[in-house]
Amino acid sequence: MGEVSVKKNVRWLLVAGIAGIVWFAAAPSPASARSYNAMNVSPQIASDNHRYVSFQKRNRIPYVLDTFTGKLERIKGAYACHPRDIGGDRVLMICPHKRRPKHNDTGFRARVASVHGGPSTMLPHSRRLHDAFEIGKVWVSVGYHPDNPPRKFVNWQTGIKRTVRHVKNGRDLDSKTLKPLKLQKFTPKPKGYPPEDVGDFSVCRGENVVVTEFRDDLTLWWSKDRSVRIGKGGFLYYDCEWYDPLRIGPEAVAWSVGPAVHAYNYRTGQSFDRRFGKAGSRITPVRDGVVIARKIRNVGKFRHLFKIKLIRF
Repeated sequence: MGEVSVKKNVRWLLVAGIAGIVWFAAAPSPASARSYNAMNVSPQIASDNHRYVSFQKRNRIPYVLDTFTGKLERIKGAYACHPRDIGGDRVLMICPHKRRPKHNDTGFRARVASVHGGPSTMLPHSRRLHDAFEIGKVWVSVGYHPDNPPRKFVNWQTGIKRTVRHVKNGRDLDSKTLKPLKLQKFTPKPKGYPPEDVGDFSVCRGENVVVTEFRDDLTLWWSKDRSVRIGKGGFLYYDCEWYDPLRIGPEAVAWSVGPAVHAYNYRTGQSFDRRFGKAGSRITPVRDGVVIARKIRNVGKFRHLFKIKLIRF
């Protein structure tokens, strides 16, 4: 199968002079020492998996953290709104229902803001929606009914609505024409494939790599014959969904299982593992590290306190 071992990765790192340690703790730096209290980080950290993350602080005001500079920017006009996704330098937030559902008004509200902070605006047709999932430079994927995967899209600038009948592997929300995402198309074939039950084989596609879960092995693939086992599986759906605990970024992948968080930088071979005392921790990769949301305690029935921290590789 041409599997690449972790030992080979370590030797490569030493020769390249990048790092002498594969399993590591946080590198000391002022930015990685900062932490923030956040409310209701769910289902995952709102992030572009590269530079920006967004969260609602304990005062119920949403903020955006620029992991490159360490700056924290406040979003205005979005009190109690919960950041859900970041794309195209925009933050998508879902907000508390304003009223009970009624004719032509579901009670749902969503807002959009810049990653640089400042004022937020209402998502067009928000009152008719049941949910909003992901955002790009042009489009937001939405649901008018419980709809998974989402097949309806709203242009957050113009309010134009589109329906796409086939959304396998997702749509490019930065494209004006909603082109298919540019993801790796090869199908890995691990030892023992195909399985007797197709449900035993999960595939998550990224722009640069593919991650599979097969017989409790989580494997990252650069090509159909070059791979490395990065951890234990058993937590993914058949196809990777936006709410899954696995995140694929342009440099690294990160995933969480209960109180444990993990990351693997597939460009350098560096790995990260940490376990906390309580279940419910979340993680997202960024360019030179990870951002972790560690669950601290339940403040109320629908309010949960997290500690957000940037840890640099």
